[in-house]
Amino acid sequence: MIADMQEVMALERDAPDREAKIKSAKKEGVEWVAKYRRQPEFAGRPSYGNTYGAINAVAGHYNSFGYSAPISKKRSARIVQELGDAERALKRGR
Repeated sequence: MIADMQEVMALERDAPDREAKIKSAKKEGVEWVAKYRRQPEFAGRPSYGNTYGAINAVAGHYNSFGYSAPISKKRSARIVQELGDAERALKRGR
């Protein structure tokens, strides 16, 4: 899931199949959240919280502004940082 979100964040505004890739990542994000949200052994982990925050921010942006609108630099930096934090937490088993 982290790799999918990183791929979406790296997409150029004029990338081919941009909308399809974003829709796919949003769908996978919703499924991922639904799968792990109610499992306390996962939901309390920092990796879950950071990944969930990134998924929510990306999905919320595209729901509000459409698929052609770029994510602002400030929001993009925060999302990339959350994804990086989630990866580090996973490597530590958290």
